[in-house]
Amino acid sequence: MILSLLTQDSILIISIKGTYDLSDIDLSDIALNVSQTKPTNGILNFNNISGFTLNENSKTNLLLVIDHKQLNPGDRVQGILKQNWIVGKGVDSTLTITSISNHYAHIKTVPGILKVYHNNSGDVMNKYLLLSGENLKEIVALKLSAIGEPLIVQNINLSIFYEYGFTDANFQPNSALLINENANLGTYDAGIDTPLYDTKSVNNGIIPFVTSFTISKNSSKNLIALVDYNSILNGYSFVPYIATNKIKAKGQFSSFTNIFNKTNITGIHKEAKGTIFVSGITQGDYALKYLTREPETNKEIFSIRISAGLKENIVVNSIKISLNYFDGATDSDFTNAKLFIDRGIIGTYETGIDTKLLGIINKPISGILNFNSIKPFTLNELSATNLLLIISHKQMSSG
Repeated sequence: MILSLLTQDSILIISIKGTYDLSDIDLSDIALNVSQTKPTNGILNFNNISGFTLNENSKTNLLLVIDHKQLNPGDRVQGILKQNWIVGKGVDSTLTITSISNHYAHIKTVPGILKVYHNNSGDVMNKYLLLSGENLKEIVALKLSAIGEPLIVQNINLSIFYEYGFTDANFQPNSALLINENANLGTYDAGIDTPLYDTKSVNNGIIPFVTSFTISKNSSKNLIALVDYNSILNGYSFVPYIATNKIKAKGQFSSFTNIFNKTNITGIHKEAKGTIFVSGITQGDYALKYLTREPETNKEIFSIRISAGLKENIVVNSIKISLNYFDGATDSDFTNAKLFIDRGIIGTYETGIDTKLLGIINKPISGILNFNSIKPFTLNELSATNLLLIISHKQMSSG
């Protein structure tokens, strides 16, 4: 008997069931005592078979079992039995008898691999959430690749880790969409990108997309998930992610149904903007309520504490202060305004200790001191910084 096959270490078995089971070989499967160490040019030639008789008007099932070494995803093999490749001898006629037809076994395939990446481009990279809410917000962008064989993607479970108040209820029901990207990766382009399936709701932080699309062998498909959310509060945030084994696919060639993503995919952290809180300080020289009639320099005129709220560090780059004049004071009475981080005695200007944030503003304009493009400083989450405004004034009148 000759078989065409590409593999190694094979045994030919008379099989009743079509499945080789070593545990019950004595009851069913019978080895024919012939073997081949490995194919030669894809051919297994089983010569000198003995003790095997096909009785008149009867049939016998044959099963080839074989060992294989390490293979790669998508490697395939098919057993082929061609006409005249089974050779026997008639018991009565003593003539040589050969098989009269070809047989092609079904192809065996090493299951493919599903690889998943996050597309780090486009609007999905925006880290902000608007307090007013948004529609069709890009929350995660995926690149799915099929290695070795075409893969039919059946399920994608997108998870959302909530922080600081965000819950399922902040999302619009039935608003989550899975989109096939056809243009700008990471950005939803209406009319160009195409929805894959019906909308879904977020349930316990999970969006269970049920799918059925095919990724061609050794190619990729780019997807983006969108969702609508309602108005939210400062600091609300979430992180989208896909855990291991939460994208399921089936091999188109192998029919293997348990093909999953083997890595965690974490999307871009999304959060609503933080809050700057302002409170007054009534300490130090600033607490003095008087100005002298005579000119003064570096007079402490405004002292505040600013702090960042929950969740976000804030880089401060401009501060505007208004001067409210009474009983004849005007812009021209004031000069040399300077803004400092108050690092020493709170409310008291200390040369060499307090840190100036900007150059000098010569005088207010319509009562406004606008400190633009100040040396940036960072308010850390749930922390505070003291600021002190000093100014010089000219000769003043009483009151």
